[in-house]
Amino acid sequence: MTKPQVVHIIAIPRGLENGSHVRLPWITRSGGASGERRAMDVSVILPCYNGALTLRAQLDALARQSFSGTWELVFVDNGSTDDSVAIVETYRGRLPALTVVRAHDGSGPRQGVHHSYSVGFAHASGERFLLCEADDEVGDGWLQALGDALAIHPFAGAAIDYERLNEPTLHQGWTMQSREGGFLSSTVPLLKPWCIGCAMGLRREVYERIGAPTGECGTSWDIDYSWRAQNAGFPLTFVPEAVVHYRLRDRRRARFRQGRAWGDSQAQVLIKYAAPLSTGVVLRYHVMIARRAGDLVGEALRAARGTRTARYVMWELGWFAGHVTGLRHVYGTLFRRRGRKGDISADEPPVTA
Repeated sequence: MTKPQVVHIIAIPRGLENGSHVRLPWITRSGGASGERRAMDVSVILPCYNGALTLRAQLDALARQSFSGTWELVFVDNGSTDDSVAIVETYRGRLPALTVVRAHDGSGPRQGVHHSYSVGFAHASGERFLLCEADDEVGDGWLQALGDALAIHPFAGAAIDYERLNEPTLHQGWTMQSREGGFLSSTVPLLKPWCIGCAMGLRREVYERIGAPTGECGTSWDIDYSWRAQNAGFPLTFVPEAVVHYRLRDRRRARFRQGRAWGDSQAQVLIKYAAPLSTGVVLRYHVMIARRAGDLVGEALRAARGTRTARYVMWELGWFAGHVTGLRHVYGTLFRRRGRKGDISADEPPVTA
């Protein structure tokens, strides 16, 4: 293995807040002068915030990858207060190229993972971007399989495995983006497939066309980015040969909070893609909440019979609660637009929940 390249960059590029793309001047296609980074075939983007407990497992998995081209790891620290950065530094001899960047400078509130990916995209030198996260583990062959797919397709996603890193009582019933299930395509209002962010891959041309991920849709930034790409003409391709081992939350409070955040962000997706928001769309959202309530009751009954654990049900409870709290986004938008003459149409065709 060639001597690894290690670059420390602490500047956060301007222009990321609105989702625009940024190409940094010190990245060159031919190697360039001393101090410049040679462009790679693939950039693996790894955001992290206080991931010390699980980070080594992911870095070990990345160090085991083989790839016929050139690749780098862009590690994006979002203001960690633990040993995450120190841990990744110990892997400089096991990775072909390493760039460590900061997504948070310590002032003001931290932004979500979408911002870390935006910073990572801006610092990436590759023509293909592969996304992963600090609490998961990429499977053997992930880099080659997803990297090869992106040589043919501009936008793609890996399969997700829930069994390897999770207890059976937690992963039962989770099939989203599995090898058997594929992409989920039942999310309203567009009903288009979307890729979970930690399993996503894209070519640079996608980033340059649609810009960086944004926080407009909260934790559903990956749904938003998937749909933005497809609306721009980049179809989403499933790559079952590439596998990401996904780590589910295992504590009750953490499961509830994640479920609530995901549920709440569904309303933000609805508002953006069902615009102009109509009364019919709002009614359909209420139907969706009623269905979530039915799902929750079903899980509670299974827990009472002993076929589900309380930890499992906490995610469903959070998912339902998030859809309910999402009403503040829906009604806030509806009332604001009603105040603007002609913005709301009662005849707007409803979406199917």
